[in-house]
Amino acid sequence: MTSQGDSLAPRDLNRLIDDVTTAQTPPEESDALKRLRDYLVDEKLTYRTHITRTTDSRAIDRGASTLTGPLRVDVELSQGKQVLRTFSFIPRDNRNLVLLGQ
Repeated sequence: MTSQGDSLAPRDLNRLIDDVTTAQTPPEESDALKRLRDYLVDEKLTYRTHITRTTDSRAIDRGASTLTGPLRVDVELSQGKQVLRTFSFIPRDNRNLVLLGQ
């Protein structure tokens, strides 16, 4: 979907985000999310998600992976208090959101 950020984001991180946002199938999306999560752990980065239903923009606080309707996921990646990147995607399969703790 969309991604934005600054020059502080490492090249590998940009590629991983692109893999998530351009995944064509649920299995590709799952693999991309796993690689991103592993990278975040290895680099000691944190993330925050904000999930909304695309139909009415209602915020989803929990259980997003169990919902069947289309969702939008906004992700903020940080190192300490510094935001490195933000990006958004619409999951190919909401069950993949369990990989982000949802």
